[in-house]
Amino acid sequence: MSKRFLVYVSVFLFLLASLVKGFAGEERATNLLIIVDSSNSMSLRTKDGKQRLEAVKSSLGKLVEGLSGNVNVGMIAFGHRDKEKYGCKDIEMVIPIGPLDVATVKKELSLLQPRGVTPLSASLKKAATILKNLKGKSCILLMSDGEETCGGNPVKTACWIKEKCGIAVVVDVVGLNVTKRAQVQLLDIAAAGGGQYYAANSSDEISSALTNVAGERIGKQIKAKKIGKEEEKRTVESARGEKREGSKDNILGILILHHGNSIPESISIYNQETGEQVSGSHIWVHLENSYKVSLNPGVYRLRVEMKDRDTPLSIKNVVVKASRETLINIE
Repeated sequence: MSKRFLVYVSVFLFLLASLVKGFAGEERATNLLIIVDSSNSMSLRTKDGKQRLEAVKSSLGKLVEGLSGNVNVGMIAFGHRDKEKYGCKDIEMVIPIGPLDVATVKKELSLLQPRGVTPLSASLKKAATILKNLKGKSCILLMSDGEETCGGNPVKTACWIKEKCGIAVVVDVVGLNVTKRAQVQLLDIAAAGGGQYYAANSSDEISSALTNVAGERIGKQIKAKKIGKEEEKRTVESARGEKREGSKDNILGILILHHGNSIPESISIYNQETGEQVSGSHIWVHLENSYKVSLNPGVYRLRVEMKDRDTPLSIKNVVVKASRETLINIE
């Protein structure tokens, strides 16, 4: 065996060991970029009597204290400076995204004051521009109590981030004591951005929403289980009861229709109990291979017309629950 051959073998083994070590190393950090609404309306109170922005500050402070693992954190604020001077351009990267520094996050949060307007679309674009240059999975967490007030289209922007921006990112949204109209827009932003919407009307609900976001995006994923007939029946009855009681303050849910390669020609939604067709302000958001729509909690029937089917597809017992996603697959 020649010395040259031994050298080649040694080099090969060294490179192979380095490659295996790289694959076995730590997973890339998850990038969490938080957008905090500091517009004037954030000076209003939550249901438990706390100023909305102060409740957000407290909940975010607790969140970062409990974060562990491989995570990068950054923060964008809007509406926190002089309204007359900055107007709709009041969007600032107050914490560059990087390894978590709890003290810095708390310090910057303490400086925020509710003063300005609500440029949701421009804030989302700024967040995407920052994340576009980073490796690993990313999450934009938007915390807001209102809808766009600067003429932008945040739903369209969320679609662009998810489909065209070329980065692995989702947009989660926490809605803070929002009106019905604002809730529809915020729900659609989350749906278009491939994320979740969380309604939060009190300090505890804000903290709970942040815990869910952290668990979903940074912690382990929890797979949905298949349910049997009896459990499905109980779930349907629960949704009906939830709708009758009206205890959810008109908090909407999200229905996702995944269509694979066969694109529906039309989709009609009917209240299964009354037979009334659902229409009006609820609009479908078309994403890649799926449609998403915001709906009141309840039980629905879908009528889907497709090019490759002679008769419409009827789907019954579609349960939509408040602040939850319901996924329906069709082929």
